Amino acid sequence: MKEIAPVMDRLRTQTRDEHIRVEALPFFRALHARELPLASYVGFLRALSIVYEVFEQALMHTRHSALTAVWDSSLHKLPLIDRDLAYFQARGLPNAPVALLRAHLLTQQVRQRAHDDPISLLGYLYVLEGSTLGGLVLKAQVARAFELTASDGIAYLSSYEKSTRAHWQAFAGRMNGVLDDPAEQERVVAAAQEAFNGMGQIIAALYPFDANPTGDLVRTLNPAAGSHAIPHDPRELQAALRAGERTWRKFPYYQWRYGERGQQFTRSDSAWLVTLAAHEQVVVNQQISWLGRVLSSRGMPQWMLELHLRMLHEELVEAVPENHASYDRLQAAADMLRDTRRRYIGEDVLAALTLQFDQQVGAEWSAQLPYTGGLLAAAVADQQAGISQAVKNIEAWMTDDARFPHHWIAAVQLTIRAAREQAMGGDGAASPPP
Repeated sequence: MKEIAPVMDRLRTQTRDEHIRVEALPFFRALHARELPLASYVGFLRALSIVYEVFEQALMHTRHSALTAVWDSSLHKLPLIDRDLAYFQARGLPNAPVALLRAHLLTQQVRQRAHDDPISLLGYLYVLEGSTLGGLVLKAQVARAFELTASDGIAYLSSYEKSTRAHWQAFAGRMNGVLDDPAEQERVVAAAQEAFNGMGQIIAALYPFDANPTGDLVRTLNPAAGSHAIPHDPRELQAALRAGERTWRKFPYYQWRYGERGQQFTRSDSAWLVTLAAHEQVVVNQQISWLGRVLSSRGMPQWMLELHLRMLHEELVEAVPENHASYDRLQAAADMLRDTRRRYIGEDVLAALTLQFDQQVGAEWSAQLPYTGGLLAAAVADQQAGISQAVKNIEAWMTDDARFPHHWIAAVQLTIRAAREQAMGGDGAASPPP
């Protein structure tokens, strides 16, 4: 039997290239040369605060035995980062918007892993804990560059003080003790590589320092997006990202059909939608109607946008409750889409066709692409409302025999036919199909 390598050995060797790339970034060369602006260092702490808040929350709420065996309260870093930020608060230093946005995007990956594959978060923990070893060197460089004394402004870099290596050895022992399955090790290594790359992108945006990037924020969300508004309040931006994550979890169809490019457009579109809340309701409705027609013509029925707006409203109200009245305009726009759909396909028909489709394709397929019956019915409603390509686009993809079995394709065709029969009645509330 082939001997299984300790996971810490695999992590060290298989993330070496990523580690070297991060250490070679201009940020660290400038720090060593005492040329790094203080705003860059504080921007680093602010980005870490964003990442650690989400990461530590994920670990504290997990019930996965491997994570609970490795993680304990001694590994908390967020209080130390917050202490450093409090020390610099009076300086009034500008933010580094691109770096902070990249930190928010990295937290999306953390939340996704916490949902889909919790044990892989140990790869992130390896990278973040490993940074304490580098902190032994960085602490002295930062203190010298910015004339800091004691632990003022360097509490995070001083995490374990003289016991850093002892902590690391204990951590390594726990990691090796819980990760002896090669497949799990592979996923942890992939997560560590992802974490190194994500942190590298954050740090790369901190030097040279740019407090007013032009166009970089939207391109960071989505390299293929044009120039458009996104919120400046990080709470709103985080809410937009969370709403996008929720929508994608509800409709795996997004991932199946649109992949990474679709995720990028969900981020940029969701961020843009937040900015609409500052306008009058008539403007909001006009913009939502336009976006709904565009998306439906590309295979995403307006029902998906309707539900996304509701999730976005929930996230925004929770994150920034003082702006509740403005965010209610997004809820009103969702109601507008709902009312248009209901003229042709009401909630009872939508639910009945969803259930009927699931029964026709069986449990295995319905679990992979839930709500497909509802999506097809909603596309029919969109077509009846004047979006000519709504059904054609989604039907062509859903009936591709290179992708789906024959019984799935038959169910798609039956559902579209049944939805059309209901929609032709015009009140959206006809009796559900048998």
